[in-house]
Amino acid sequence: MRIRGILSDLFGHVEAYPLRALYFFTWAGTSIAFNFLPVSLRREGFSGKEIAYVASMGPFMMFIVQPLWGVVADCFGRSRCLSIATFTTAVIYLRMYWVHSFWPIFFTAGAMALFSTPLAPLMDSVALDFVEMQGKLSYGLFRIWGAIAAGVGTAGAGFLIEGHATRTAFLWAMAALLAAGLFGLAGRRSAPKHAVEKITFKSIGPVIRNVPLMTFLVIVLFVAISSTAFWNFNGVYFTDIGGSPSLFGLAIAIDAVGEIPLYFLSAPIFRRFGLQRALLFTFVCSTIRAFSYAFIGNPRVAVWIELSNGVSWTLFWVAAVEHVNQMVKPEWRATGQALLNAACFGAGTILGILWNGSLLDYFKLHFINSWVPLAIQKVCLTSGLLLAALTVVSALYFKMVKQQKPVAARPATITNNGQAVS
Repeated sequence: MRIRGILSDLFGHVEAYPLRALYFFTWAGTSIAFNFLPVSLRREGFSGKEIAYVASMGPFMMFIVQPLWGVVADCFGRSRCLSIATFTTAVIYLRMYWVHSFWPIFFTAGAMALFSTPLAPLMDSVALDFVEMQGKLSYGLFRIWGAIAAGVGTAGAGFLIEGHATRTAFLWAMAALLAAGLFGLAGRRSAPKHAVEKITFKSIGPVIRNVPLMTFLVIVLFVAISSTAFWNFNGVYFTDIGGSPSLFGLAIAIDAVGEIPLYFLSAPIFRRFGLQRALLFTFVCSTIRAFSYAFIGNPRVAVWIELSNGVSWTLFWVAAVEHVNQMVKPEWRATGQALLNAACFGAGTILGILWNGSLLDYFKLHFINSWVPLAIQKVCLTSGLLLAALTVVSALYFKMVKQQKPVAARPATITNNGQAVS
């Protein structure tokens, strides 16, 4: 019966199919473009610095424009803005296929980031709206289709472009985004009452002055800065400790596989333990993960650290989405999710890459010792110490924050102490 219930949540509920397809094709398309962009540039002879400049447009635009996208979506319609961003991104992917020299690619990548970075928070907002309206499923059971699509899309594109120019991947990314846009249009239904109420840019003041929300976003910012050591420098770690490319590929596969169960289990965990305890647990797991990277120098042993990705990352992100959803009024849902993405994947990623990259260069010249011999391991040790301190600060934060009345249907029935409220 339990297995039947899980399968029903994953594949049942016909009204949820368009939204599932939207998640699947959007994540497939964006993953293809994200993963094959640097590969395509490298094969066409671009320098490492040029590739870095192009790749930096994503987090930069995410930090700059995502909050604005959230406000516009809340004011003029989340589904409408999601459709505009989806179809425009598809057109830009087609444009990316045709450009070759650095500056045209650089500015096209900027336009691509402008419209592709808000896709995730807008989809999350639409999913939270669906949960509120229908009272069925949970956010995690939609987000799981994005995790599946990220692996399937990238692997499938790699197979399809075999023997062709690498930039052909942008054509497959465009096709996936067009499919996502069509499913997004097919899945439109009446919005929640708050979504049709008139709101204006002037009424955003309470969101900006929401001290618990802003404090939590700062916590997320430092989580991202710390975790960048094993999010963005994972390949450097495995290379430096002597791991092969195939072993690193296995590590990434373990990462992806480890995510899937937590999307199923997140809602029961939140109901049982509460969002705040779940978040603190993920901070502890991330701390242990960072220390494990620091002290394990055998790549065949280190690869199994990736099993912790589900609890240290997946559970954290789903809990963070739900927590922000509780701290903002429903009419500002897209704005809240946009701020969360901007803090984590925008400012946090940029600062994390700069900070950990600088530490990597610094530790190569200083603090040589035998118990943490490699610079990348020292970077992970530093991240572990920062995450440990962040866990303590977060515990104090959650103790001070008053419990708030939930606002979404299924996710919002989870209070901070784990009690369900109908």
